[in-house]
Amino acid sequence: MRTWVLLLLPFLCLGLSGHASARDLNGRYAVFGIGEGSCRDFLEARHGGGAELVLYEQWIAGHISAYNLLLAHTYNLLGDLTPTQLLTRIDAQCTRTPDRPFVQALARVLETLYGQRANFSRDAPSGWRQWLKAQQQRKGETEPSRERR
Repeated sequence: MRTWVLLLLPFLCLGLSGHASARDLNGRYAVFGIGEGSCRDFLEARHGGGAELVLYEQWIAGHISAYNLLLAHTYNLLGDLTPTQLLTRIDAQCTRTPDRPFVQALARVLETLYGQRANFSRDAPSGWRQWLKAQQQRKGETEPSRERR
C-alpha cells in the first residue's frame, strides 16, 4: 500500500496551486496507464466510446480516489459534481488544449473543484461506482468489467 501511495503522490499535487507540489528536482513526474496520453487521445476515446473510454473512466476514477485519500479534509473531491458533469468539463478543457498531456488537463479541472469538495461522507454510496455500473448495464453488461489491458 505504501508503494502505491508513493507512486500516486506526484499526481495528487500536480495541479493544486497553493498546495504542496511533488515533482522531481527537474519538475518532472511519472504518469502510468492510459492517462499518460494526450487530450486528443482522450477526445478520440470519448467520441468513439467502447472499451477505451471505459479505461479512461476507470483511470479518472482511480485518480480522483487517490486525491480523496491523500488530500487533507477531503472525502470526495467531486463534491456534488456528477461523473457526467466532470467528463463534460474534461471535454471542454481538452478541446481547448488537444495536444496537452491528459493528466495535466485533468489536474487543471480538478484544481477548480478543490473549493467545492465534500469534506465528509454524506452516507451515500460511491457515485462513480454507481455511474459506471449504470453505463455498463445500459450497454448490456451485468457486472463492471475488471479486465485490464
